[in-house]
Amino acid sequence: WPLWPLFLGMAAWAGLPTANLPLLALGSAAVIALLDFWLQAQLARPLQLVARQAADVAAGQFDANVRLDRVDSIGAILRSLNQAGLNVRALVADVGEQVHGLQAVSSQLEAANADLGERTGQTSQSLAEAASALTELTASVGQNAHTASEASHSAGVMGQAASQVNQLVGQVEQNMRQISQSSGQIGE
Repeated sequence: WPLWPLFLGMAAWAGLPTANLPLLALGSAAVIALLDFWLQAQLARPLQLVARQAADVAAGQFDANVRLDRVDSIGAILRSLNQAGLNVRALVADVGEQVHGLQAVSSQLEAANADLGERTGQTSQSLAEAASALTELTASVGQNAHTASEASHSAGVMGQAASQVNQLVGQVEQNMRQISQSSGQIGE
C-alpha cells in the first residue's frame, strides 16, 4: 500500500511501537472506508442527481422531477432546479399558446384583407359603372337640351306661322265682308 510509509512515519513521530502498526493501519483503513461511504451517500450521489437534473432541464426535459428528502443546500439546489424546470415548462406552454393566438389573428387578418380587397374591387367596378351611367346621362341631358332648343325654335316658327295664318284669316274675313258689302251694293 502506498499509505504504509505514511503510517510508519506518523507512528515513529508519535512515538508508537511498531508492533501496533498493522492494527493502526487496519483501523485507519476502516475509518477511511466508512468516511468514504458516508461522503458518497451524503455528497457524491446527491450531487450526481442534482447534476443529472440540471442536465435534463438544460436539455428541455422539464417533466423529470427528482426528489431528495434533504433540508440542506443540496436539497435546496435540487428543489430550485425542479422549480426552474416547471417555470420553463410553463413559459414554453404560454409562448406556444401565444404563438397559436398570433397564428389565429394572422389568419383572421389575412381573410379580412382578402375580403377588403374583393370589396374594394367591387366598389371600383361600381364606381366605373356609375361614371359610365353618369356620362350617358350627361349626353342624354345634352341631347334633350338640344331637342328642347329645336322644339322651342320650331314652336317659335310655328307661332309665327300661326300668327301669319291668323292674319291671313283676318284678311280673308275682311275680304269676305267687303265682297259681301259689294254684293249687297250691287244687289241694290
